[in-house]
Amino acid sequence: MTDRNRRPGNPVLTGFLIGYGVVFLPFLLLLLVSGSFVGGTAVIAVLSLLFGPALVGGLPGLLIGGVVMGVTSIADRNRPALPPQQPYRMPLPPPRVNDAWSRLLEACEQPVQRCDQALAAVPPSPAKDWLGQIVATMRAELPTARGLAETGRRLHPDRQPRLNEHPLYRRLYAATQEFAATERRIGEVITQLVAQPDLKRVDNQLQLLEQQLPHLRPAD
Repeated sequence: MTDRNRRPGNPVLTGFLIGYGVVFLPFLLLLLVSGSFVGGTAVIAVLSLLFGPALVGGLPGLLIGGVVMGVTSIADRNRPALPPQQPYRMPLPPPRVNDAWSRLLEACEQPVQRCDQALAAVPPSPAKDWLGQIVATMRAELPTARGLAETGRRLHPDRQPRLNEHPLYRRLYAATQEFAATERRIGEVITQLVAQPDLKRVDNQLQLLEQQLPHLRPAD
């Protein structure tokens, strides 16, 4: 909440109380020293203590507070209105370039996405967990595929002659074939799992599948 939206105090009342308080203590000391609270003058002394500071200090403070309130009101009316605060919006990601390199990269990414969707429909089992690890291994290769596509785009832009002979293009194209082949084999295994397969046969296929996964990252 801003200071402009916060309700201010009343300057008139504040000025009266300050003026009253400033004069009250001298009045009290004066009446005590003069002995006005003793005898028949006690009532007059109390009334003087109540009304004297109000007249001597409260009224001037009241006037000063009124002036302050008037000046503040005029300043608030003349102050330009604050623009409405716009809600924060996340910047949109830049659109993907539609070129040969992006199409190769998409051919690597889509099999992983489809395998994730297909695996979500498989009932829980050790074989499903094994398949999940295989799909995670595929997904771990995607950053390397993106790096190959970006490097290839800088070194050999789209629509240049003999693009398909570029070494990076060949490497990335071979990766798309490997991702597609792995997706087909995962689909076959998932079909067997859903149809209550021979678990030993599924295990053998999973072992073979792990040996044939796409591998783009350099060896450590």
